[in-house]
Amino acid sequence: MKRPGLLQGIIVAVLLSLAAPAVHHLVDLLAPRMLALKLVIAALTTAYVFYLLRLHHARIGNIVLGTGTALILVAALLWGLATTTLVFVSITLIWIVRSLISYSSVFMSILDGALCFLGLGVAVWVYGATGSAFWAIWCFFLSQSLFALIPEQSTPLMETGRFSAAHKAAEVALRQLARSGLGR
Repeated sequence: MKRPGLLQGIIVAVLLSLAAPAVHHLVDLLAPRMLALKLVIAALTTAYVFYLLRLHHARIGNIVLGTGTALILVAALLWGLATTTLVFVSITLIWIVRSLISYSSVFMSILDGALCFLGLGVAVWVYGATGSAFWAIWCFFLSQSLFALIPEQSTPLMETGRFSAAHKAAEVALRQLARSGLGR
């Protein structure tokens, strides 16, 4: 995956937060208010996931992840999930897609999940403070831009531990065995 920079993430946050009110207004003309809100949530999630997949190089994997995300969101809409449940489903989908395409470490994936739900907390707090869905969406996606700062894999915290020493000793022993076998 081509890792995005923080600035690129901020630009995506701006674009999605500006698109949300326009899409909501358009959909609100065609559908009941609560369904319109759910459709906007699904559209924002889909747009963000497609942005992530655009950064990823595996074509078949992108098709599977994109289709799977879209099918899950459509199923959630058809099933009539509550808006809050749909938000949790959307955030979980974002987390799963980012984890699958960005990280080779479980710890980094868990850290990304924490970032997703931290973004939700920030968005809820901002919405409670301002009453503005625009600012809540902006803050959620702005916090998601921080995923660019999470490394792809974790580094060993205890490189000088007993395991590391045993590993190095085993490598030395294998090299000595290989040399003695070659000398015969």
